[in-house]
Amino acid sequence: MGDRQLFSSGSVDVDLTRLGSEIMVEWDGNWWLGSDYNKMVIRSRGEVGRQLHAHQAQLLYSRYISHFWDARIGMRYDQKPLPGWLGVAAVDGLAPYGIETGFSLYLGGKQALTGEIELAWPLQLTQKWVLEPYADISWSGREYIAADAGAGINLINAGLIFRYEFNRHIATYIDVYYATHTGSTRSLKRVAGEDVERGGVKIGLRLFNW
Repeated sequence: MGDRQLFSSGSVDVDLTRLGSEIMVEWDGNWWLGSDYNKMVIRSRGEVGRQLHAHQAQLLYSRYISHFWDARIGMRYDQKPLPGWLGVAAVDGLAPYGIETGFSLYLGGKQALTGEIELAWPLQLTQKWVLEPYADISWSGREYIAADAGAGINLINAGLIFRYEFNRHIATYIDVYYATHTGSTRSLKRVAGEDVERGGVKIGLRLFNW
């Protein structure tokens, strides 16, 4: 009967960083409802400063497929920078050595097929302190000049998070990060007068297991 019981859980990371003269607020949150085998998942992430720079929301059905691994399908809506609906197919779970891993494919829009790989490796240093290196890699199936996006791998974002967990629900963290556009996307961004790389320190708050 345990596989039919309904549970829910959610988490959200909210952090602050400075980009030039602008203070940026970023968030990445998700909430799920379901059983060990079937879940409904809602995810929202974005970035806002003096105005909204980016926002996407996802509604997904998640299905257990193997120990520590789920498959997900659903829809994603991008409000910024380019409004539109995309189909989502994803697999996420726990790789060897405790590496949290997510592979996502997005179908639709002008770029036809895009995707991303998300990797995080939380290392419990003490009962309170966690060190978490991470890397996110984004790619596009074809060039889309209107969005300054080239084909192939177009963005690599990596960093190191130092997190202090007050309890099993609240934590604060410092994120030292570096992000760079690559390939033809880098050239398109330069022609458009946009930054091709950025780095710095973010200060954040995590609410989890709620």
